[in-house]
Amino acid sequence: MLLIFNGLSTIFFFEKIVALFHQKTYCLVVAIDWPVTGQGDSDDMTTISTATPEMTEETFKDRQVFKSGDIKGGWSNSQLPKLGDKVKVCFNGLGTGVITGFFEDAGFLGCVVQPDAGQRPQWHIDQFKRSGKKFDGYMVFGAEIKFID
Repeated sequence: MLLIFNGLSTIFFFEKIVALFHQKTYCLVVAIDWPVTGQGDSDDMTTISTATPEMTEETFKDRQVFKSGDIKGGWSNSQLPKLGDKVKVCFNGLGTGVITGFFEDAGFLGCVVQPDAGQRPQWHIDQFKRSGKKFDGYMVFGAEIKFID
């Protein structure tokens, strides 16, 4: 199976990939980094909120919708995040960090994670140097993190 995704729109595929690996069905995942405006990419930092998420009565794609300041979206983890939570980003060897904000992309609420010192992989540092972007954190969804005590 070949899955192609762009930037932060991985939430739709991530859960399917995890399910496939648990079923021992393997697939090739190809990431394409073409510019998509207004979808929470790290150049558009105006959608970042630092308000603690609150539950709403809404659902989105069978997910409970949470609101953080002026943004809201479906949350894809069983635990609700809050600012300052320590998490491990569970893909690409990104390591651990602290939640410093929230964003919305494609109807889902995501977390801005500031990596712990020494945890940010060199390939990620190099990628941002090449792109000229100033942002040095991770923008991830609930399904992509594990909460650390």
